[in-house]
Amino acid sequence: MKHTLSSWLFLFFYIIIYFIMENTVQGVPTDSTDPTPHTTNSIVETVQQYNNAGHKVVPLRPNRKAPISTTWRKDVNHIKDLEKIYQAEPTPNIGIELGIAPNNLVDINLDSDEALRIADFMLPSTAVFGRRSKPNGHYVYKIHGASILTEQFLDPGELGNGKPLVEIRSTGCQTMFPSSVHESGELVTWKKEEKFTLIISDHLRDCVATLAACSLMGRYMTTDNARAVIGEFAGALIDRDAMRGQVDEWMPMIAASAGQVSRLDEFGEI
Repeated sequence: MKHTLSSWLFLFFYIIIYFIMENTVQGVPTDSTDPTPHTTNSIVETVQQYNNAGHKVVPLRPNRKAPISTTWRKDVNHIKDLEKIYQAEPTPNIGIELGIAPNNLVDINLDSDEALRIADFMLPSTAVFGRRSKPNGHYVYKIHGASILTEQFLDPGELGNGKPLVEIRSTGCQTMFPSSVHESGELVTWKKEEKFTLIISDHLRDCVATLAACSLMGRYMTTDNARAVIGEFAGALIDRDAMRGQVDEWMPMIAASAGQVSRLDEFGEI
């Protein structure tokens, strides 16, 4: 599929202004102390582990992402109540409320194939989970200091129809966690059973915004237009001194997100 110059110009300025130019703060992530619960446990044992680690468990409808209770944000579920709920049949799924004390968990939800291809190279290492068809769909972090806002990075172009490429899920959200069953019938499991990485919110948003920008460029890059659009993109970034050192890192990610890794040498000559 070919895309017009006008659509490319719109996407180009959208990326530069919305995704990248807002992000200047860096931070150094450090390991948290809480390991992820093992998916070999029974679901009741898993719920107990989440609860003992200070995470708020939100009972979800079986094989669904929706909470059972419409007042889940206000509900206070004691462990005995949770044990009773999760001994029922059919078994409810496990949700964890995000962006709240004491752990301030954040879920980076990858909604696009382009982001899935390159997330391991662009996001700080942490615990990762998903399902068989999308094993690295969720990267979970703990926020140090000021909380991070829930935010969607959308594709405004003709292929995206305003749908998200990547989403930061935090305050006001809950996410279906491992030991749940996706509506497709696939079991949700940990891909990387690591500690939740402790990270500064501004640094995490910077990483996610860059991932989204590279994913968006990759989605619209074709065999015919790749060299031209990456050249324009790189030129604009090099003009900004703060971005000069990042160009060499981002160009391979854009190509990889588009599934055009074989052309990396060519892009390197731009």
